Amino acid sequence: MAMAALCEEKLPIAQLDEPTREVKLLSDHRRNLICERTELIYRLRSHPHELDPELVIPAPGIRRYRVMDELAELLTTFTGVVAQIGGSSSSGAGS
Repeated sequence: MAMAALCEEKLPIAQLDEPTREVKLLSDHRRNLICERTELIYRLRSHPHELDPELVIPAPGIRRYRVMDELAELLTTFTGVVAQIGGSSSSGAGS
């Protein structure tokens, strides 16, 4: 198929109609947001534990804005790079 496409000069260019293109753009954007959220959750789970190994964060709890805000508040009580990175990743979580 690729060879035929290279040999034929006047093949039509594949394009999506506008509604289909918009749905694809929204779907891609949603997937990107989910990936960003997942990354944020992993950071929020790892940094507080690194700062306070005794801290227990229930897996489903981290997805709640209240828990994210509480973790952000907790991180303000620590100093250093780990606390700064963890705190910056959660700022505005419940906004």
